[in-house]
Amino acid sequence: MSESILPEEILHSVVESLAYNADFVERNLLRLRWKNATNELFSFSVACHQFRRISLPFLLSYIEIQRLEDLEMFKDQCILNASFAGSIRSLSVLLPSPWRDAYHTNNMMKHLLCYLKDLSQLVLNIDINISLLAHLNRHSLSNIIVTSFGQLPETSNSLDLEKIILADATIDGLDGGYLKGHLACGMQVRRLGMRQDLMVNSSGTHIFNGLYEIEVELRTLSFSWLPEFTRAHPLLKKISFTDSFDFPISHNAIPFIQPLFETFRQQGVHRAVRIQGFSVTRTSASTSTTDLTRDWEVTGLHLRQVADSLVLPIVHSVFPRISTLTLERGCSCIDELITFLRPFSSLQVLTLRFCFQHLELGHPGLANHPHVLAGPVETEAAMIRYISCIARKIPSIEAFYIEERQESGVDESWTFRGWIDARKGMTEVPAMIPSSRQRVGRYMATYISQKHSSTTFFI
Repeated sequence: MSESILPEEILHSVVESLAYNADFVERNLLRLRWKNATNELFSFSVACHQFRRISLPFLLSYIEIQRLEDLEMFKDQCILNASFAGSIRSLSVLLPSPWRDAYHTNNMMKHLLCYLKDLSQLVLNIDINISLLAHLNRHSLSNIIVTSFGQLPETSNSLDLEKIILADATIDGLDGGYLKGHLACGMQVRRLGMRQDLMVNSSGTHIFNGLYEIEVELRTLSFSWLPEFTRAHPLLKKISFTDSFDFPISHNAIPFIQPLFETFRQQGVHRAVRIQGFSVTRTSASTSTTDLTRDWEVTGLHLRQVADSLVLPIVHSVFPRISTLTLERGCSCIDELITFLRPFSSLQVLTLRFCFQHLELGHPGLANHPHVLAGPVETEAAMIRYISCIARKIPSIEAFYIEERQESGVDESWTFRGWIDARKGMTEVPAMIPSSRQRVGRYMATYISQKHSSTTFFI
């Protein structure tokens, strides 16, 4: 193919739209806006030399390194090829043993930064010393994402953490000087997990810079802290609520999902399902001081032991804009499941936990013994077949998270856990491999999609 007759500005916009990763709060929180060499962009780039030249910076814009020796090779390549180094916008360095050779790794990163002049985002799991932090602050990059508190130097009044984003934190208390000290130095927290009693007691006036998502473990049904907290965090996009009690048997009003409880009770199915949690997404800036639900809508639901065919149709009638749905131990017929899920036109992520062994797999031996669970081979085949079917019938789904396991003895235990990217087709499927050569009956799961392999998500 010869060069296109379209202006290069239009071609550049086309390539950027292929590479663009729209912000979806449920996953990819550590990713910048450039996708990691998507299939579509590869196909476009091989059409002609012009398309290849335009696509190349986007194909190389995101680099992920998981071994120290690969980091050495990457540094050497950047030194030899300035064009290659100049195309990189996001770099992720997630080493399996980040505490080893920390001094050497810090020096290597300082050297590397001299060549990555257009780097915008850096993801690190290594310990950052004062010297490396100073180099990072002098660089033009805007975000440095770390995975734990322990990577950062001890705080002091002169420490500058304005570029640092803590990706995920679980807080047991808000009185610790370590957290307060880092926040006072400008550190941001992207996602936070916390018990509700801590929110009620002391978080009303406490500010978490840059907070985007929070998961709250409910211990009581007090939501008095919520209006003030959401107004104080304008960037907060999503709140997940998990419970340590039984939602359906509670007689207290629960904000956001009370209409679902009332409909369940009216239809007589309130004991046919357990609600393990739910999530809400902000629709506008928080303005109300009394109505908790005005600025938020339910977009995620975690259902367990669905035992009545009315449950999912009721969920859709009350919350038609559900984008993430988790079903746990509750499916009996795949055709029925697809029928009930089809109306969910906004559904983007479907999590199935411990469902496939309980499906009707069409195995003659299992049909005669309905109480006998499927083994790993039958379960694997069912996963591939049924996920393919769901992806075809419900095109809005972008990804599946699958978790399946059986523990029936030392030599018969097996586990599946991982993501399937529905947009990439079913070329990447779960692979079952023995966890040890001696115990060939014991299985473990390999991650299904590299794109989501570092992400674990439950509503």
